[in-house]
This record gives sequence, structure tokens and C-alpha cells, in this order.
Amino acid sequence: MRPTSAPRSVLASGEFGDDRLLGAGHVDVELDAASTDQKVRCVRSFTEMVAREKRVSATAIQTVGVKGHDGIAVVRVKRLIGWMHRMADSPSLDAWNNFVMLSEPSRHEIGSSKWSAAIAKRYMGGANNGGINSFLTSSWELDASKVLAALVSIGALQAAKQLDRVLRGLGMPVPSLCQDARFRLLERHWSDALDEYDALSSDADEDLMRVLKRHVLEHEAFYLALA
Repeated sequence: MRPTSAPRSVLASGEFGDDRLLGAGHVDVELDAASTDQKVRCVRSFTEMVAREKRVSATAIQTVGVKGHDGIAVVRVKRLIGWMHRMADSPSLDAWNNFVMLSEPSRHEIGSSKWSAAIAKRYMGGANNGGINSFLTSSWELDASKVLAALVSIGALQAAKQLDRVLRGLGMPVPSLCQDARFRLLERHWSDALDEYDALSSDADEDLMRVLKRHVLEHEAFYLALA
């Protein structure tokens, strides 16, 4: 989960953690500054993002056990951010929770607004948790062109623009595939130049939240009854 998205998934003054933080010491910038290990680079990126995030306070704790030394990060949300304030004051909080936890594309008619919203919700969660590459890899059963169409349909145009840029950069279709085939396709065609667009932009993230909140409010009765 990206530090920029985690605070709205945690209640005010709530906490979340990140395990395997120190990687047997290799994450230490001074000790291993030249490391090219992708896991090390990702954890460093995580800690740097947490350090810049003004809505949280955090600490890293070293752990020692039978596997050697490692560590965890404990991150505390300082305050409730705006959208959750509004949702908490609204009877739509239960509807929102049901939408987030229970609404999946398979539960809705293909091409409907609820189907598009379920895909957009899944895209926002996946892209925030690991990037667009991670979403495309883990959502191997979804045709990427249909994901793009769902974003456009729901009105998340900034998010659609970023995904479209990534898909154009791949230079080939990303159809529904088995998990291994999707992984191999992305491994073969994902270039270093696409790394610039991998993390969901703030504009795209806010765009998705806005349109999904509006969608849930418009279909509040449906999502309140969803079980």
C-alpha cells in the first residue's frame, strides 16, 4: 500500500505497518548505497515516501530472531483526511464499505456502471498498492482495454489517461491471459521508460476517489443492501 493512499484506508489516529523493512541490513543507504536489488530499492522508496507524507508519523524498528535481523515500519495516521470526514458524517459510510469490500466485476452486468465502478475500484487499489505494472500482473484475467474503457465510462479521465499512456508504451495489447502468460508479457515488454508512469499520479488518484464516491452516493440503496 502506498503511503499516499494508506491514510484514507485507516481511521483517524489508526496505524498500519510494513514488514521486512530492513532486508538484513541492505536497505541502509550508507552501508549499501549502490545496491541495485529491486526489493531494496522498493523499500527505500517506501521509507522515503513515508518521510515526505505529512499526514503520518512513523518509525522503523529493527528486529532480531532466528532468521537474523530485519525490521518493520510502524506508521500512525495523524488526522482524518477530508473525504473520510464527509463519508463519516454521511449515511453512505456503510454503502461505501460494502462497495469497497463486496463489489466485484463478476457480480455485475458487463458494461454497466456498477461493473465499471468495480473495475475502477480494483484498479485504484491495485495501482496504489504496487503500481500499474503490479495491477496488470495481478489482474491477469482482465483485458487491459476493458479496464481502460471502464475508467472512461465511470468518468475517471485522469486515471484513464495515465493507463492509456502505459498501454501505448507497452506497444501491444494486454488481453485476458493466464497468470504466468500475463507475467511473461509484462516482463518482456515493460521498459525502464514506463517506470515514470507506474505509480498512480495524485491527479489520477483524486480523480478515481471523486468519481467512485459520486457513484456510491448515486447508488446508495443498492450498496447498502449488498451482502
